[in-house]
Amino acid sequence: MAYRHPATLSAVSAEELINRLEQVRFGAIQGDHGTGKSTLLHGLASGLDQRFPGGRWVQLNRDPALQYWGRAVERISNAVVTRRTQVSAADGGVLVIDGAEQLPPGILTYLRIHAGSRGPFCLITTHKPQRGFVCLHRTSLNRRLIESMFDELIRSLPDLVFREKIEKHFRTLDLEKFRNVRDLWSSLYDWVERHQFGNECVGSSGDSDSLLRPLRLSQNSNPSRVRGTSGPGENSID
Repeated sequence: MAYRHPATLSAVSAEELINRLEQVRFGAIQGDHGTGKSTLLHGLASGLDQRFPGGRWVQLNRDPALQYWGRAVERISNAVVTRRTQVSAADGGVLVIDGAEQLPPGILTYLRIHAGSRGPFCLITTHKPQRGFVCLHRTSLNRRLIESMFDELIRSLPDLVFREKIEKHFRTLDLEKFRNVRDLWSSLYDWVERHQFGNECVGSSGDSDSLLRPLRLSQNSNPSRVRGTSGPGENSID
């Protein structure tokens, strides 16, 4: 089984990554925001479920509206959810934590200690190295990745005239100034709203909001949630 990883648009062996995880027990997929970490996890999901049956998946996200104390409470809540998820995972299964940087300091060490040598394996996504977790793969952002994800995104837009206008604008952007794909999607969404193409295209689509929805969904984060490893939920661009 091979996964076509969008960071390089080249074949990456899912089996090789899973074999490596089995060897080290605690592994990480590392990279900045919007470089394909969550997308890679989705490509690994079925293989993880086959190799480590009884595993569990938790996706953690940050609410940008929260201030300092609210953020602290959110991190504690994430820690509680993650520990409960680990307890529910079968021995020999795998705990997948998508967004490990949303946990309080020290929690990953706590989870490793409680997993020991017989408890669930653990695979995380993270922005930076985490003590005790071996980096299995490092994702990175490049122009080919951005263009590939943009082409996939605009295919979901229902109005051809609208698609042509936003594609023309996209080709004029200096992609080097964007640190991650989420910032790019936010910029595109703001540009669409400023130019009110949704209203211009109502006659052909009947619903201006439907034209903006794919960009809005790509821009926003999903709430934290728990799944089995075979069903991680909808795709993310992280």
